[in-house]
Amino acid sequence: MTELRDSGVYFQGWLLHAPQGTQVYLKQGEELSYFPLANKRSDVIERVLHEQAEGHPQLHCGFAFHAALRSAEFELGIVSVDFSCVLVQGRVCGEFKVLFGTDNWLFLDNDTNQSVEQHTGRLLLSKETKAGWQNYLQQSQDFCQRLHIPHALLIAPSKEAVFPEHYPYPKADVTAVEQVLAMAPANFPLVYPVQQLRQTQLRSFRLNDTHWSAFGGKIASVLVAEQLGYDKSALELLFQHDQYQGRQSIGDLGNKIYPPIFTEEFFLTTFFHHKFIKYDNALPNFGRAMVIENQTAAVDKHCLMFASSSGYTMLEYLVRIFRQITFIHTSGSIDEELCQLLQPDILVSQTNARYVLRSPVFKYRLKSVLQQKLNVMTPDDRSIFVATAASKASTAAIPAATILQDYLESASTS
Repeated sequence: MTELRDSGVYFQGWLLHAPQGTQVYLKQGEELSYFPLANKRSDVIERVLHEQAEGHPQLHCGFAFHAALRSAEFELGIVSVDFSCVLVQGRVCGEFKVLFGTDNWLFLDNDTNQSVEQHTGRLLLSKETKAGWQNYLQQSQDFCQRLHIPHALLIAPSKEAVFPEHYPYPKADVTAVEQVLAMAPANFPLVYPVQQLRQTQLRSFRLNDTHWSAFGGKIASVLVAEQLGYDKSALELLFQHDQYQGRQSIGDLGNKIYPPIFTEEFFLTTFFHHKFIKYDNALPNFGRAMVIENQTAAVDKHCLMFASSSGYTMLEYLVRIFRQITFIHTSGSIDEELCQLLQPDILVSQTNARYVLRSPVFKYRLKSVLQQKLNVMTPDDRSIFVATAASKASTAAIPAATILQDYLESASTS
């Protein structure tokens, strides 16, 4: 398996019945690098050989390493004292899913959400998706009114909507996200900050990334809190001493081009939410669940946030507004059962504009997502993963962490 990452290409695999001393090699031009077969692969022994892994003579049959690409062409193979074999010959060429705008701006192209088609109006909401959005908007509003808790829905705009002058295609009169905005009742607490993200002290979006910048995350956080009823001037004072520093960044779009494109982006340097994380199940993307607590926050409230990837940047600011944040990666879908268990003071849902072709749902089942993620792990890896999260929950000693860990353990045994 190979995977292109910020740190280079990630190579991973296994080899059985290899002669003693066999190594994996990577050739780039005239440069050769060697890597041992040293990783334990219990799954291979049990699933391929159908034998007991513990103590097996071929247990250490795996390899895994990152390699920075120094050439557009590479060769992966195996070599021993009297034998060699080419396994893979690869080439990284051109750009993938990247659209070049003006002034070094990069945008998504040919992505699964069909961003270009959405922006140009060639792709609008289906009848079924419209119905899904109407149900979601109504159910979430009714639920929060019933529980008497403030609620806000944030839709993070695509950067081509915020900076259309840099985009190579004209915007349509009506787009899919604008159809969603038109469906929301007049009193629905919806935040879609296109104009606010255009008028910022620092650039609100990164040139070579699909996500907003740290400063864009700040703007969104303040607007969401203002929608929830908090004074904007007081919120701005919380962040008045924040400092940002420029550094070279590759971004998720710059990384799709070979050679990668780096640009200078400004990052917050005076506050980091990570030190306040009390619990994190560490699952990638959907299903990730965190509990963050800051005893010195301005508001002594528990905010439950069902968010997407854009929500992570907001944590640097939200954790200074609300004492506790429970963050669940669902792209805006709400788990009603989990809400009832956690009993938050505030509910925030957040999705990205390019995702609106699939409406979020109110009857989301976090347990089902956790189960799907855990089922692809080996039994040993799953046990270690759950035990590691359990240790974090025990250390945190916070009700939200205990509830989320119970969900994880239930999913691991079902």
